[in-house]
Amino acid sequence: MLRHSADNVRTAADFGGELPPPEQGLPCFQDHRLRVYPYPARPPPLITAWLLRLPAQSVPPGFKPLPWSDILRRWARRMIVDQFNASMTCDAHCYRNGKAPEHLSRPPWRALGRGAAQQIPHTDGVGSWNALETIWERKPDGTYDALDFTAPTHTKWALEVIREYLGEVSDREMLLFIFEGVRWKAAADAPASPRRASVSHDLGEAGFALDAGSDSWDLVGMSCSVPNELWGVHIGGFTPCTVMGFLGFFKFADGSKKPAYVVCDDAAGFRYPVSAAYLAKTICDAATKKRVNKLQAPRAVARRV
Repeated sequence: MLRHSADNVRTAADFGGELPPPEQGLPCFQDHRLRVYPYPARPPPLITAWLLRLPAQSVPPGFKPLPWSDILRRWARRMIVDQFNASMTCDAHCYRNGKAPEHLSRPPWRALGRGAAQQIPHTDGVGSWNALETIWERKPDGTYDALDFTAPTHTKWALEVIREYLGEVSDREMLLFIFEGVRWKAAADAPASPRRASVSHDLGEAGFALDAGSDSWDLVGMSCSVPNELWGVHIGGFTPCTVMGFLGFFKFADGSKKPAYVVCDDAAGFRYPVSAAYLAKTICDAATKKRVNKLQAPRAVARRV
């Protein structure tokens, strides 16, 4: 019975001469405009010749290891100690209670400039040099010496163990895994294509989300000022952010599913999903905010070449 049924099965290939192919809507690849369209360049292949060692660090004549009190000024050392003490206080509270304290937060990180360093006299007695002109590393005896760029790295690559996990791979493929992983591997192994790959956004605890492409509100790249309440921080104020992408309909932690965008904290670089309705209230440009408030919910749109 099945044999007789199989003889009567027809596929699209059997009617290929009768079925007109649907229009794809793709541009003609002979179009001269494709020659000037800004496609992203493929990264160059990884080769072991790139693995070069830096030359030795240049230091003044007569250089010798110093205690940190001779490298940084007193007020700078006090700032560093206070910074780490405040961070440790917050971290200890999190460790003991399993959550961040409501009455304090980790202090913001600071960068000290040349003014924080001691001026170290030259051995010939003529002039001095700024201690932060040198990159220092701590020695076992507690003093600080010039970082030796020529010394072997302390990172131990267990290549045989990595190879055992990955299976039979070439040395070149091993480099692809070590240096930036999948992005390089895809670029090296995938065939050349003028089509763009989907962009994936790392949203931290919310996981990864694919970019839906161009949006009808045209907000990608816009600046916004997001209230700190969105991050669950019990402090007032706002955080400057940039709209990095459109997600289409996104499922939030509370189970709701609504149009959303990705915003990036301009200071820390972290990305967060924000509903379109919430984002519309935070756009900095007044004309854009007024325009968006008159529009329907955003949707993904295709851009023509």
